[in-house]
Amino acid sequence: MVFKAGDIPDGTDHIAKATRTLLLASRDPDMAYNGPATWYVASNVGEFEGGASYQQGINYPCHMPFQVKNYTNKWEAPIILASGCTYADEYKEQSLAFIAWLLSPTESPWRSLLQEGFHTVEDGSGNLKGFYFDQEQLLKFPFLLFKNFCIAARIPYEYPAHVKVWYQAVQEGVSGSDALILASMLLWKNKLMVDSTRAGGHHWPIRPIGNGDGGYFDYNRWTNADPRPHYQNPNGCWTVPGGSILTIDVGSLISLLCANSSNPSAASWQSSDIEWDVALSTFRKWKEKYVKA
Repeated sequence: MVFKAGDIPDGTDHIAKATRTLLLASRDPDMAYNGPATWYVASNVGEFEGGASYQQGINYPCHMPFQVKNYTNKWEAPIILASGCTYADEYKEQSLAFIAWLLSPTESPWRSLLQEGFHTVEDGSGNLKGFYFDQEQLLKFPFLLFKNFCIAARIPYEYPAHVKVWYQAVQEGVSGSDALILASMLLWKNKLMVDSTRAGGHHWPIRPIGNGDGGYFDYNRWTNADPRPHYQNPNGCWTVPGGSILTIDVGSLISLLCANSSNPSAASWQSSDIEWDVALSTFRKWKEKYVKA
């Protein structure tokens, strides 16, 4: 759905309301570099937070507060879900590549969602401003899977230092799914650094290290685009339940990255410099050891 420059839909139906929310928010001069996430949700039964028939999340810092009542994984008569999808201009090339992968109906780990019933929203210049899912598509999958996708869609805007890592990896032949694992553990500031904050699932769609709510990250499920939410945290879409079940030891990767960094003893795998060639070589050796062809 593309709108002419300056054209904001003024209808009262939910599609008009949803697209108006996304387009107006994208023009808000108060939206800073790490500004608020934008979403619009409508339901026939008003089961969303606050008891309203729909929820607009324009003023929230991210998608994490977006939830159904009592934080369950079940939809109740949803009508529409819309969410913003923007990026920092400084990282336009990297971000557009990431978004193209994220929204690809053949390559994205979320591709089961991106079929008929998924629609993008663009402004009059053809710039992507967001997307929405219609009711038929929403009823096919659990709520937490859509929330997980919305969190991923915010990465270019909220975490461009990680998108830069993702882009560099893809440019050197790493798959998009593998590149996001690597980007979970590395970030570019003035230099490349090992950092575990995102890898622990903090405001991030996957949790490749640690045990989260009784489940471990399942590499095969992630790379085969097979999400199956089993608990109340959205990044649990890519985990396997059980206290000691490890299909592939993804968590060991960050230990190897840290061991090959300039400061192997860095506390909590953070703030440790590493050369790009070393990081990429470490990843490839890890994959050769743990991932069977």
